[in-house]
Amino acid sequence: MTTRWIVQKSHKVAGPDEYEVESLEDLRQLLQDRADSYIATDEHPPLGDLEFRYELDDGDEVFIVHAYFYNKYGDRARFARLVRDDD
Repeated sequence: MTTRWIVQKSHKVAGPDEYEVESLEDLRQLLQDRADSYIATDEHPPLGDLEFRYELDDGDEVFIVHAYFYNKYGDRARFARLVRDDD
């Protein structure tokens, strides 16, 4: 069974408006692949490994996924925010 994730916010790398995946691991890998496709410059280094944070619904299932990277100043910055589509 697959789950659809709607991209509510996305920064740095253009991508689809939604993902349909079988697991959170698949979703994390797709987001990491997007981050890895970022074209680095002297002023903007590669995004590196993303970090993830999750919000759970009342049934303790992941409902919102936040993905972050560390910018050139070492500050954590948002890469994407996705919400599970329950429709």
